[in-house]
Amino acid sequence: MHYQQQLPLEIAIKRAVEIHDPEVRELIELEACLPSFGEEVDTELAKYISGMYAWIRGNLDW
Repeated sequence: MHYQQQLPLEIAIKRAVEIHDPEVRELIELEACLPSFGEEVDTELAKYISGMYAWIRGNLDW
């Protein structure tokens, strides 16, 4: 945003946070509401969700 929209860095960071944080909150809320689909599916779903969190974290670490 800083580069592409030529925003001052502080404003670009603020806008990125305004986009990012509600999306992460929604992901956490959706995860908490998931029903059980049986042990096998639940295990695979947990791996998928863990991968999504790793992807988000990877962007921060990068």
